Amino acid sequence: MPEPEEYKNLYREIVTSLLEGVMVISMNGKITMLNPAAKHILGLTQEDIGNSFINVFLTREGTDDFNEVILDTIYEKGKVNNKPVDYMLAGEIRNLSLTTCYIHNEGEKSVVVVMEDITELNELRDAQTALDKISKLNREYEKAKDEAIRANEAKSLFLSSMSHEIRTPINAVLGMNEMILRECTDKQILSYAANIQSSGKTLLFFDKRYSGYVQDRVR
Repeated sequence: MPEPEEYKNLYREIVTSLLEGVMVISMNGKITMLNPAAKHILGLTQEDIGNSFINVFLTREGTDDFNEVILDTIYEKGKVNNKPVDYMLAGEIRNLSLTTCYIHNEGEKSVVVVMEDITELNELRDAQTALDKISKLNREYEKAKDEAIRANEAKSLFLSSMSHEIRTPINAVLGMNEMILRECTDKQILSYAANIQSSGKTLLFFDKRYSGYVQDRVR
């Protein structure tokens, strides 16, 4: 069985090798331990160990969220678990996830702060969300495009059919009108008939051109 001192060395080695930051603060606000990851995440040095939390953090800008979590835990207002906070480091806002708890060492109570820098993870999530939105918009666009094409084809087929239905009665009217032009001697009626003939032929002319355009689109 390992002796207590061997346990301490083992625990120290484990904490030192963790990718998550670990900081231990006494209940009177002194920083008693920082692992390498915590120093990197918080921008601290070995010289900061032993200093007051108030002197190290409360004098910095952009650490209000971080400070509030730590002070609430020290004053025993409540612990947190994976709480996201903003923390300014070298003029850049970083996103941290904090978990706090209490330990007792040789009769003294301390606060343990476990932290993880999730800035890149959040950026990846934001990027993935943006990609998902773009993909959704593309799918909606393709769907709307297909629906518009189908609607246009249906409209063209409908108008083509209507064109055929219109030509038949127009031809009948023109046929009857031709008889009037041949047999009638009343100048006023002949004038009316001439107008009917001109308008009817104009309709047939444009109908024929439009029918050809519609057929080309349908093909």
